[in-house]
Amino acid sequence: MKKSKILIATLCTFCFGLGAFAIGANVQGPKAVEAAVPSGAQTVSFDSADWAHYGSGTGSDYWQVNSDNFKFLGNGGFTDHVFLTEQFDTTLANYTFSADFVGTYSTTPIDKEMHAGIVPWYVDSNNWIIVYAQWWNPGVEARLATEMREVSIFCKINGTEFVYFMSYEDGWGWHNSTCWHDKWTNGNNLLPVNGFHLSVTKSRLMEAGVASDWIDLSVSSLDQTTWSTSTYHGEWKFRDTADTNNRYEKPLVGFYCQNDVFTVSNVAFNYDAYTVDNAAGFISTNAYNFLDTISDSSLCATIDANPETAKSDLESAYAGLTSDDKARLANVTYGGGKHNVLSAYEYYVAYAQSLINNHNALAIIGYSEDTSVFYPVLIITAISAITLCGFVVLKRKTRNK
Repeated sequence: MKKSKILIATLCTFCFGLGAFAIGANVQGPKAVEAAVPSGAQTVSFDSADWAHYGSGTGSDYWQVNSDNFKFLGNGGFTDHVFLTEQFDTTLANYTFSADFVGTYSTTPIDKEMHAGIVPWYVDSNNWIIVYAQWWNPGVEARLATEMREVSIFCKINGTEFVYFMSYEDGWGWHNSTCWHDKWTNGNNLLPVNGFHLSVTKSRLMEAGVASDWIDLSVSSLDQTTWSTSTYHGEWKFRDTADTNNRYEKPLVGFYCQNDVFTVSNVAFNYDAYTVDNAAGFISTNAYNFLDTISDSSLCATIDANPETAKSDLESAYAGLTSDDKARLANVTYGGGKHNVLSAYEYYVAYAQSLINNHNALAIIGYSEDTSVFYPVLIITAISAITLCGFVVLKRKTRNK
């Protein structure tokens, strides 16, 4: 019985050393949080569950979702019946949203007002921007009887149409007035049935010392025989989308049409480059550096290699954030909207600390990631345990004699 106990003690000691090695050799972190602030072209979902009608009445009476396009069924009031999605991570992004629009109206002279366009920024019914092509024949200009009148931009911010804006036509200075602007498209010969391509880019930047959203649009014909001019451009800057609490919101994007049946196809959403320069004043440089660090796909490996240094660097980066940065980042996600930035920070710090704790515990039994050091320690431990047990057995035999 005594010999059995001694044998068990020996085996336990040996297994302890072996187990320590196994535990140490497998200390590693979970997979890195899916990183990367999204960039480049994105896949657009045509699942009806990813789109919603905002406006009066029933959405299905106005919008139809097909396998690769959307169809506006006609009628509708001005700026009503927008069709929006939140599938893209727009909270912290410069992006371009574009589509082709083809209507059914082909009558001349044009006898009604019609709209079709893009919603590049929508927070709620009191905060939105719409960019749309317009047909209208008020009888004051002959050309309007047979062609697209203009591309208009209209908005409501903080519940009012009197907003701070800047545009080329009004001079590059901040103006506060009703925000309804247009880009005339003279000589296009486009009717809704001919179709057109509209592209709208939203970029956040500093302008005259104020954070603002720059809306840049371009419109071109799908059929160059009806409009030889390749592209018309227009641009406006809006202060209150970026310089008030709206900057903490995730805008929806989508489409708006009125008074004709339009098919919206070749829908594309693209994340554009975000730089510290064009984001100054939006959040600080420290906040962008912090975001870059958290979203770096190699962060997990960096922590694995040196958890003490990585943890210290993370905590220092967080300490450099202002209260406004933290409030902003609290609403920012990345990895396609899957991961919250500040939650990821807390996760990585906790992960680094767990590695530090594991390393400290393993150091007590002589574990080292350098196997040239650990194996001799393991062998010495095993030999010591066997020797000790042998000594105990010998001592007991001597005593029994």
